[in-house]
Amino acid sequence: MVEQSEKLWDYEAVEPGQSGSPATVTVTKEDISRYALVAQNFSSRFTPSGTCQEWPSVAMPTMVLTYAPLLREEIAEANGFVALEWSTTARRQTPFAKCEVRWSRGVLAGDTITSTRRVLEKYVRRGSRFVTFRVEATNQPGEEVARYDYTCIFDYAKDPKDPTREPRKAWPSSPDTPRERFSWESVRDVGDQLSPLNIQASQENIDEKDSFRLAGKHNPMNI
Repeated sequence: MVEQSEKLWDYEAVEPGQSGSPATVTVTKEDISRYALVAQNFSSRFTPSGTCQEWPSVAMPTMVLTYAPLLREEIAEANGFVALEWSTTARRQTPFAKCEVRWSRGVLAGDTITSTRRVLEKYVRRGSRFVTFRVEATNQPGEEVARYDYTCIFDYAKDPKDPTREPRKAWPSSPDTPRERFSWESVRDVGDQLSPLNIQASQENIDEKDSFRLAGKHNPMNI
């Protein structure tokens, strides 16, 4: 008996409009606190007890990627394919390229968030092939909480030394001494440098944050 080959969700198989099933998550104070902990944000506003009466426990903005995850593998499965990251015959990454998030309102402990996900577009730029996904999240009254466009590189350009490729912009190096805190009034020019942010990232911390999911299945084989 001949084993049937996988139907891979590669760039040719991806089509705008392909979507996965909605995901529904009820966010708890413990979820908010744990996410802040693995994100190394130790502010009291994110602890389960909370100190602010108006916002007893509000999620960090970046937590949208956890309570409304991308779930590329579920989009692939819903359309009859196997995501490249989950393949057993041709497994490889489709690396992150960029993400643009728009927030509409805060998410509080006890909110039930429903998210939808779909392929927004696919395009070729300087020989590399990109796919952008859109995820939209709403709360229990149906109000939009946030939406984001997440772009992955499905294939790199064949020749990374192609002279037509645009060079990366070089940012100024950090000053030896940190500047004062920035405010709307103190910012003078686009490109002004913010104060340094020191985060100690270990493999253990990276793995812990990667494994923190409120929806979908975790891939233990991070490649």
